[in-house]
Parts: sequence; C-alpha cells; structure tokens
Amino acid sequence: MAINNLSSFTPTQSTFNLNDTANAGAGSRSGGQFASMLNNYIKETNAVHNEGVAKSTALVTGQGGSMTEAMLAMQKAEVSFQLLTSSRNKLLDAYREVMRMPV
Repeated sequence: MAINNLSSFTPTQSTFNLNDTANAGAGSRSGGQFASMLNNYIKETNAVHNEGVAKSTALVTGQGGSMTEAMLAMQKAEVSFQLLTSSRNKLLDAYREVMRMPV
C-alpha cells in the first residue's frame, strides 16, 4: 500500500490563521515559514476530516461507497488529528520551558 504525502489533500476551510499572528511581532523569515507550514497542516487535517465525514455520510445515506473506504478515511482523519494534537502539546511544552528560563 502506497503512502501519499498529506500535501495532496486540498483544504475546504480553515478555522485558524497563524500567518497574521506569527508575522506581527517577528521579523524573521523562518518564523513565517514555520507558521505557514503549521497553518497548511491544520488545513490538511481539516480536509482529511471532511473527507472522512463525507465518505461515512455517503455510506450511511446509501449514496454509494464502501465500508472499507469510509473506515479508512475516518482512520486517516483520526491519525492526522492525533498528530496535530501531539504537535500542539509539544509546542506548548517548549513554550513553557522557554518561559521558565531565567533571564
């Protein structure tokens, strides 16, 4: 089974816009690139979730599709969300550690 890169998914909507806040105070280009990468991953996670919901809804309403496709789409969405949550937790831990450093 081939594993595709998440960049092949197209986002449907985004609830976060990290580019505005990340570039507001920081003049570094790398901060903008990181915020952009994070924002893209959030969009991709949202798209994967929406795809899973669409496939499971189509299955339940009898519009077609297979149970296998619906379950795989929902599992992809779950794994993607778990990775996003884990990344958020690691970022918060790093931020807290920096804030504890004496100046």
